[in-house]
Amino acid sequence: MLSPVSDPLLDRLDREIAARKAAQASPLDEEALRLEEDFRAFIEAAWSSVDPSPYQSNWAIDGLAEHLEAVANGEIKRLLVNYPPRAGKTSVASVMFPSWIWAQRQRTFLKGPQVKFICGSYGHSLSLLNSNNCRRLITSPFYQNLWGNRYSLRDDQNTKLMFDSSVGGSRIAASVGGSLLGLGYDICVVDDPHDTAGIESETDRETVWRWFSEVSSTRKNDQKTLQ
Repeated sequence: MLSPVSDPLLDRLDREIAARKAAQASPLDEEALRLEEDFRAFIEAAWSSVDPSPYQSNWAIDGLAEHLEAVANGEIKRLLVNYPPRAGKTSVASVMFPSWIWAQRQRTFLKGPQVKFICGSYGHSLSLLNSNNCRRLITSPFYQNLWGNRYSLRDDQNTKLMFDSSVGGSRIAASVGGSLLGLGYDICVVDDPHDTAGIESETDRETVWRWFSEVSSTRKNDQKTLQ
């Protein structure tokens, strides 16, 4: 087998094309790429679009960001999070994580604006609040400035309960214990499945467990990939 012979002229042309493309990359493109590659950096940059209080970096957010990146990369199939109260878990997992996944230029089963989410919480009102905050982040000037040319939210399905991206993605707000008939997901986020009173009730705990193990687990779009 003959080894390929390097052509100096072609090599120089390749270098010039690569240099030209690099020179054409705008600061916005570079910032978008930086935030796509680092979820923790995305959280910090997006924080003011979600929460009026100043962002404060801490080990809990850093650790959660690292683990959710592993979920997006397919390295963690199921992630259970025990987290200090009032440390940003809901903002990170239910609001920013879906937004960050949809911002990815690389499209895989778990990355890109075509990914489908079901995000559940113990109460319908909490699920809707989280959904609305996620939609508010996606439509914010910060997000639109960097990723607004990638996709848009569909006009015919853009509510607090459910909104779709223009390329097939969706984010559905569900309440634990409710029906998911006819719905499917690529990533399921269950945030605060119990309220403080329900956690003391054996009946409520059983309801949550049955919903998670018998209902939500059957709605995976790709059973093999998500095992």
